[in-house]
Amino acid sequence: MKSIGFWIALCTLAGFLVSASFEWGFVIFTDDPFISFRYAENLLEGHGLVFNPGERVEGYTNFLWTMLLAAGMSAGFDPVPLSQWLGLTASLASLVIVAVVSRRLYSGVIISAMCGMILISNRDFLRWGTGGLETPLFTLLVLGAVTVSISASNRRSRWLAGILGAAAGMTRPEGILLVLPMTLLNPGVRKNRRACVDVLTAFAIVYCPYFLWRVVYYRQLCPNTFYAKVAGSLIETITQGLVYAGGYLKHVGEIPLIGTLILAWLAMRRRPEFPVMWTILVFSLVSVVEGGDWMPSYRFFVPLQPLIALATGAAIDGLTKGTVIPWGSGHFFNRVLALLVPVSLIMTPHLMQPTGFLHPVFRRIAQSARAEKAVSESNPGIGRIGRSLSVRQGGEEHWIDADKALAFWLKRTAPENATIALGRIGVIPFYSGLRTIDFFGLTDPAIARGPARSCFSLSGHQKLDVSYILDRRPDYIIFPGRGRDSGQETAPYWARVLRFDQDRRFTEKYDRVRVEGMESAHQVYRRNSR
Repeated sequence: MKSIGFWIALCTLAGFLVSASFEWGFVIFTDDPFISFRYAENLLEGHGLVFNPGERVEGYTNFLWTMLLAAGMSAGFDPVPLSQWLGLTASLASLVIVAVVSRRLYSGVIISAMCGMILISNRDFLRWGTGGLETPLFTLLVLGAVTVSISASNRRSRWLAGILGAAAGMTRPEGILLVLPMTLLNPGVRKNRRACVDVLTAFAIVYCPYFLWRVVYYRQLCPNTFYAKVAGSLIETITQGLVYAGGYLKHVGEIPLIGTLILAWLAMRRRPEFPVMWTILVFSLVSVVEGGDWMPSYRFFVPLQPLIALATGAAIDGLTKGTVIPWGSGHFFNRVLALLVPVSLIMTPHLMQPTGFLHPVFRRIAQSARAEKAVSESNPGIGRIGRSLSVRQGGEEHWIDADKALAFWLKRTAPENATIALGRIGVIPFYSGLRTIDFFGLTDPAIARGPARSCFSLSGHQKLDVSYILDRRPDYIIFPGRGRDSGQETAPYWARVLRFDQDRRFTEKYDRVRVEGMESAHQVYRRNSR
């Protein structure tokens, strides 16, 4: 009966995850998935794994995800629903692993159900499940690698842990850091030299050929996106990452989360699943060092949600058994605290606005670390351009629809060899098929390796070289439409903000093109013949 109850609870949680993911997921579907779609499409058309045919630039950081998309697209699937279903499948697999592993570790259906509820109550986990990016797959691989490594009692399981860790590294660059919690920070593996060698060997056999291929193919050690996103000093980047981490803690409720993780650390410190805590710590530090992310719903912390759910299970189990607070398993305080831990994690972000104490502190640190205030602070709407991508426009129209309409207009009216320059390089380049110059250098090494000249403080939007862009003589230059907080017509607005209007080649050689029905969504300039 306990087994039947477990699977009924699991199916109920899975059903809620599916419905909630599709309710929230498409709202968060950003422009970036279409970058991977374009790489996959060019690969299938024989141009190689490139953004623009003939230009070997690694403007993506999700190789394994892009390969899965290419496989699905080769079978005739539309990449948008394909990416959503792949992500949802990975999220469901993560839920199953959390439920099964927590039941095995903590020997109880109730704790297992609580772990599952904690996972699916996290809005960020649900939203990114169908967000189109590699986040759900990376989450699954991180969870799989860690949970397999903590029970790696035989050689087969150790090799599986190494392979999953390598797959995570091929899905996101920071995935290679899983080697630490799987080996050096895993007491069960660290004390067994043969076990450590097995994990590292399996990891190297899978990951090293991929790494050598990408270095030879793209002729650079790091992805081009790394250079595009590295702007300013290391101190500025870290302080920006602290602001990001503080925002996440405020978003989920920092007191319940930090308190739960402290209890979990005490409960796990002498148990084989202690690498779960090290993984949470390592990847939290990585998010800070990387400077955070511009996208909504704290994408960089989503891979930690299943691990946080497992850690919560350990805290509850430790409290009920009296191993965390030494007052005995039947003590009233322990029982109350064991109930409050999951309830506070689940309910705080939904029923009240969590109060953040660390976030304002981190913001002040970040402001003092900057040499000067970001220009974006004096320009209304710029600081929120990233968030504007995740909201619906009038009625049920999604912003993607406007970008697709412009892409199809360009495909009808522009020459096949035309070049466009813009900042949102996902939807419009994918559906138009035109050669593209990225304002912010994600797919352009010259801009990516240049200084930070943009007015944006958003990660990945700080590199800009107007002179270089105009030197390449694009046929069309496309700016966003109306600024979210500005009530003005923005025809010269974004050109002024990005300083295109300060170059005579733009003011003299480009004319505004009126695209019927799209003036509020895009500002299009076409090169004239003068």
